[in-house]
Amino acid sequence: NGVWLNNSTITNGPSAQRGTYVGSIASNAGSTIDWIFGAIGANGTASVLNVWNYYNRVEVATGVGDSTDSWVYSTATWRAANASNTMRVTFLNGLNEDAPSVAFNGLLSSTNSSGFLGVALDATNTFTGTSGAPAFSINVSSGLATAKLLAGLGQHFFQAVEFGNTGVTFYGDAGSPTVVQNLLSFEHRM
Repeated sequence: NGVWLNNSTITNGPSAQRGTYVGSIASNAGSTIDWIFGAIGANGTASVLNVWNYYNRVEVATGVGDSTDSWVYSTATWRAANASNTMRVTFLNGLNEDAPSVAFNGLLSSTNSSGFLGVALDATNTFTGTSGAPAFSINVSSGLATAKLLAGLGQHFFQAVEFGNTGVTFYGDAGSPTVVQNLLSFEHRM
């Protein structure tokens, strides 16, 4: 009748086809349910959103930023931004009905090569969606990478990623957090 039910008997719960699906949760290694909004910090403060509601979803937004002034990445390979796996948002999808939206903006510079910003779904060595504008033989360039896609069932993460080359400098807050701040932003109905 249009109501999601459990397929199998749940131990200490309802028998098959007798329990109404109301949502999903995921626990961490310590069996705790995390609902942590991201923050700006050295290498970023990761966000973990492990509760998903079927009947009463609301728009949730968070951001993660790296307060490191700047760093150089001189390899033409995608990697986690500033080699940090805490520049990410981990989230849960109970049903694959809503597409989360993610963006990573920041500044980068180079004198003789190009670099890129990106976001990656469940990876640190590639990008998903569009990559940010390259810096090529210019002092400072802004980049914005975006993605909006169905992520699939279960727990997933969006990671801020970067692609370097010879002499590419990436900026967190460039020593002036009131003027410049890179940010991985995330919005999703949960």
